[in-house]
Amino acid sequence: MRALQTARLGAGTSPVEFSWAWLFLFGVIVTDSYYPFFPGDYLRDTQDLSLTEHGAYLIMLSHYYCHEGLTSNKSRLYRICKAFTDEEKESIDTVRERYFMDDGNGNLINKRAEIEIKKRKAFLEEQSRKGKISARVRWGKK
Repeated sequence: MRALQTARLGAGTSPVEFSWAWLFLFGVIVTDSYYPFFPGDYLRDTQDLSLTEHGAYLIMLSHYYCHEGLTSNKSRLYRICKAFTDEEKESIDTVRERYFMDDGNGNLINKRAEIEIKKRKAFLEEQSRKGKISARVRWGKK
């Protein structure tokens, strides 16, 4: 299976699934706590980030996926990311400017996350549709 994933996704881009347990560490409660994470893509695009900036980016992405959005309000964003020192706040600002766009309505947008969220919703809708068909066949319901 691993070889098939690597062949399909390309070397160094196999996904890592973030589970509810990982998100619980940040105090996040969500119903669908999955998002794809491709280490090869991530490392390629974040090679020059500091350790603090990596942490800021991952927290911001996790919040984005869980809540399907992220506020552009700086003070609220700092609280979400638990940024209290000047260095931490500067890291949030750096990541915000580099990886997110302001939509003009008080929200930050991440293009890749938006694509992945849409794909996930379509997948869940399809799984639900298939499950309903299976239940009808199995239990004879119409």
